[in-house]
Amino acid sequence: KQPPSPTSFPGDAGLIFLWKMAASSPDRALAGGGTEPAAEAEPDSDPWAGLGPIVKRDPVVKLQSPVSGLEPLSWSEDHRLSASSTNSISLMEIVCDIHGYGQDLVIHRTSIPVPDSPCVLKVGPEELVSELKERFANSKDPSVSQPFMLDRVLNPSAGSLPPLRGFKYTSWSPLGCDANGRCLLASLTLDNRLTIHGNLNRLQWTPLVDLTEQYAEMLEEKDYQLLGAEPPRGELQDPPEFQRRHRMQCPVRMEWSSVCTTQQVQTNNECKDVGTVLLAVLLENGDLAVWQFQLPFHGKDSVVSCNTIQSGVSAPSVLAWWEYEHGGRKMSGLIVGSSVGPVKILPVNLKAVKGYFTLRQPVVLWQETDQIPVHNIKCISLYHPYQKCNCSLVVAARGSYLFWCLLLISKAGLNVHNSHVTGLHSTNISSMTASRYGGSIFTCSADGNVKKLTPIFTDVAVMFKQELIRLPDGVAGRRTHGIAVSPNGAYLALVTTEGLTNGQHPVSRSYQVQFVTLKTPDDAAAELLESTIQNLFKQTDLLDLVRWKVLRDKRIPPMLQEELDEKVHTSGSTYLWRFKLFLFRVLYQSLQKAPAEARWRPSHEDTKVFIGDEEGEEDSQEAGGGASTSEGGGGRALDAGSYRSRGSVSSTGNEVSDSYGSSRSSYGISRSSTQEALGSSSSSSLRNSRFTPSWESSSLGRGGSPTRVPTNSKTAQGLVGLRNLGNTCFMNSILQCLSNTQQLRDYCIQNSHRRDLHNNTRVHTALMEEFAKLIQTLWSSSGSEAVSPSEFKTQIQKYAPRFVGYNQQDAQEFLRFLLDGLHNEVNRVTVRPRASTEDLDHLPDDEKGKRMWNKYLEREDSRVVDLFVGQLKSSLTCSDCGYCSTVFDPFWDLSLPIAKKGYGEVSLMDCMRLFTKEDVLDGDEKPTCYRCKARRKCTKKFTIQKFPKILVLHLKRFSEARIRTSKLSTFVNFPLKDLDLREFASENSIHAVYNLYAVSNHSGTTMGGHYTAYCRNPASGEWYTFNDSRVTPMSSSQVRSSDAYVLFYELSTSSRM
Repeated sequence: KQPPSPTSFPGDAGLIFLWKMAASSPDRALAGGGTEPAAEAEPDSDPWAGLGPIVKRDPVVKLQSPVSGLEPLSWSEDHRLSASSTNSISLMEIVCDIHGYGQDLVIHRTSIPVPDSPCVLKVGPEELVSELKERFANSKDPSVSQPFMLDRVLNPSAGSLPPLRGFKYTSWSPLGCDANGRCLLASLTLDNRLTIHGNLNRLQWTPLVDLTEQYAEMLEEKDYQLLGAEPPRGELQDPPEFQRRHRMQCPVRMEWSSVCTTQQVQTNNECKDVGTVLLAVLLENGDLAVWQFQLPFHGKDSVVSCNTIQSGVSAPSVLAWWEYEHGGRKMSGLIVGSSVGPVKILPVNLKAVKGYFTLRQPVVLWQETDQIPVHNIKCISLYHPYQKCNCSLVVAARGSYLFWCLLLISKAGLNVHNSHVTGLHSTNISSMTASRYGGSIFTCSADGNVKKLTPIFTDVAVMFKQELIRLPDGVAGRRTHGIAVSPNGAYLALVTTEGLTNGQHPVSRSYQVQFVTLKTPDDAAAELLESTIQNLFKQTDLLDLVRWKVLRDKRIPPMLQEELDEKVHTSGSTYLWRFKLFLFRVLYQSLQKAPAEARWRPSHEDTKVFIGDEEGEEDSQEAGGGASTSEGGGGRALDAGSYRSRGSVSSTGNEVSDSYGSSRSSYGISRSSTQEALGSSSSSSLRNSRFTPSWESSSLGRGGSPTRVPTNSKTAQGLVGLRNLGNTCFMNSILQCLSNTQQLRDYCIQNSHRRDLHNNTRVHTALMEEFAKLIQTLWSSSGSEAVSPSEFKTQIQKYAPRFVGYNQQDAQEFLRFLLDGLHNEVNRVTVRPRASTEDLDHLPDDEKGKRMWNKYLEREDSRVVDLFVGQLKSSLTCSDCGYCSTVFDPFWDLSLPIAKKGYGEVSLMDCMRLFTKEDVLDGDEKPTCYRCKARRKCTKKFTIQKFPKILVLHLKRFSEARIRTSKLSTFVNFPLKDLDLREFASENSIHAVYNLYAVSNHSGTTMGGHYTAYCRNPASGEWYTFNDSRVTPMSSSQVRSSDAYVLFYELSTSSRM
């Protein structure tokens, strides 16, 4: 090692050595650390070779619902991208991961769901408004009733059209606005609810204030009359006045100002500087509501004031802040555009804001003579090289044209130069975005063409250099709905759908967000070296490009290395030292023997996440088998049953509907329901549940082999652990349970699945193939090394995108999706018959159940169905006439509520009795009786019509309280043998006695826990603990515990038909 440089930090001698070693020999690996020689990257493997800076980056982020709003994408200063859709806002944070091995973008995903209830604007007393709505709806004058019934603002929930659902627009605040110093998100729904959200912890967004409600309260105090605004049009009973009060509350757009400093008078009459930020809201009647918030923003208490400005613009459509700095003086204003043409800047008087001035009067940028609507405006601050001063460039998208206006302040006043750019697109501009630095403007049309415009100053005004962005394969040719550029111009995000196929539009479109680079890594490195920002976090997009190149080439670019070395030794800048340390860390990761499953794990000091359980107990305690150790800790245990009760995920493809006209989701899950859940918005409620997952540590890189049972090769079959790929203990637990399902195991080992794969014409068979390959590996391996399920994980996340990444997941939910995916690929039915509407109510229940089961098999018939699917009977009985209606539905598992008793221990039979207990439907739950033709009090009861060969019982340990979700640690006493369920059969049955063979356990709490599995080896009959890569023997007396979560029972041999 060489001695540290005089300017280096203490302890950096090793870093200097690494730096010099990487410079002299990029092929060498670090000594120790489990590395292998890394080959130098091939020159022709450079993805930019021959392409310029435009390269596609993975992954592609699929959206669960169609996008909504005119500008669905918005990128924040803290590198978070929001995508507005009809069911949620999908939020993607770009993270520059210095601990990861993968070259793909690292994206942390969260979401904000659409509010369940529609937004009802407050225009007067509730009783009077309800009376007026009924009067307008029933008016005999069609000029009153028809517009009212078709207006989803005046009548959001009871009109002729369904309520509007989705988000119209999102706007990010500048950095430093929330309690963590990051950005706030203002969201506007299609039904006019304007809310500010804050990301107070890492994985959860919280609504901080409803500005629509706040503004309504302010208007009510002023009796809906504002100074200088449109006067009342009569009384509230008059339809024009009723409509006026609604229009003055309907937001069109909202935009944030930059952070400014306000002087606040203290109790001692001294002035204190307080940070504030403004949010301007453009309303449908042309008014502007300017909210002022004190920072950091915490909610309603942080609202300082709200002032209303009359713009005088009819049919307002867009809004943008104009902020100009000249000679140390800052000026501000609001640019308002209209759908009928004119665009003007309005003065904004910022009282008590230091250093800010405003215009004396509004300035019209474009006249209204052309009548071309404006649907997007961007204002960019630039430096004019000829005038030697700052200037503002305002660009507006109007049809297929781009109008521009250059604003300069001179001694003579405000100078306005405007014109427009033609020949950009053959169709209308669908989206426009601008880089915060450099002034580049990007436009796109619906046909997928993206243009880049770079302003070039002349001594007179400005001209634009046009460039067609040649999108790479996989992005080109798709329909583009919106674009957004990252803060420093490194990435362009596009939300796209499939284009025409054989000249025809696809039946259903899948929306996805794709990323392409706009700069090369060398350009990004040069900008980082010369940056005046001096903050790596604010330049995450540029930093990620450099990280990508270092990981690919397994060396630091020589030119970057030399320049950074020189700058560090001459300036000693802390920013440059941090940049240097960042490159060291990435270089070190690139030289490791990097399994694809090694993932980043936050440290225990990270305050933004909850840390899972610590490393497991000592090996001697593990061998005892009493307590499960936490090797990969942190599985998230979500209660799928609780989702069903909230209606977020249907448990079967069709709800249990009956002749009473009521519906209730049955237990279990069918094939169609899982496919619906994959593409439905209900998944957003799963991702945005109130669980705060912990992070589990990987079982890799611990040194030494996993603790395993020292047995011979004959008895060691099936006793192989699974590596934890990072938060995948939930998957490993279920896979071990299925591996010990004897009939499913034999189906895979004997390659019987291939016969079913070859007998159908399905293209997608990779999931079944990888699952069978994994099972075969577990039962043929006799070594001591654990098996990596990475290839299987790749396939399951292709089938169910909710398992993409390394987030916490629920084991029971994973089991459902896995079984559904396996069934789809080996389904013996290649052409499903059309659903029939045959009336079976006249048949006896037994015959009706058989007919319904046969109909199900006509569509869904596979070895997986043979094993796991049973049939549930739901009976509704009218208390008045005694009429009974029955419905039969398939189920894949039963979610059992946990009975509660005083002494804290219950039996599995208690839970089964509670599940099948007769419920009374009364009050609001009364269904409509088919015979009585009226809503009647009824009783409802579940029984089991057909018992499956493999019965999966899910114990609902997680329940939602008023404040947070809690876990029930009640000890459920379940039998290991001879579980007799004949009392729950629809008719006397002898085929209902089961033996336990596997248990999926969840230890810990809702904040963090870990999954393990207890399985009985089908060959030896002995019980073993499967804790990720560790497999240890255990006594059958230790199988029962309060951690039992999913129970696997097989039908007793004596009970089988």
